[in-house]
Amino acid sequence: MKNIICQFLQENKMKNNPTLDKALSIAYKFLNYRPRTEKEVRTKLINKKIDDEIIEAVIEKLKDYNYLNDRDFCKNWIDYRLKLKPMGKSRLFQELVQKGVAPQLVSEILESEIDIYLEEEVVRQLIKKQANKYLNKHNGLNKLKSFMLRRGFTIETVNKILIELGITETHW
Repeated sequence: MKNIICQFLQENKMKNNPTLDKALSIAYKFLNYRPRTEKEVRTKLINKKIDDEIIEAVIEKLKDYNYLNDRDFCKNWIDYRLKLKPMGKSRLFQELVQKGVAPQLVSEILESEIDIYLEEEVVRQLIKKQANKYLNKHNGLNKLKSFMLRRGFTIETVNKILIELGITETHW
């Protein structure tokens, strides 16, 4: 990845455009930390007072080299979040839209990437992990449900898994 960006920077230095060079360097450094959405890169360049024409040129070049791809960003973000901090579709949707990905693209990817069985398994594992923390407290079942809802899972899925696991208000 770095070699192609370096090649790209050298090609554009031949055009003797210091503003373009500066914008490309900013974008490169910004993308070096983690993948970004088009909106994140655009906002970064706007905050650095780069002209709109230069921003568009940089964005197009980064897309051509596939360094900016909101579809890939969504898929990677979903994988990352499900592994490290499990959450439901609604919370993932909210995060991705906040990062600047088009809502219809997020919906499409969430539908294709997360099926109902995967979400139920994530809920099951998370409830098992959190059960002792919440259920030993006063009003613990409601607190556990609230936790799960804040993570973006639907109440229907949470209740279904609680019933499957035999966890009820009277059980605890």
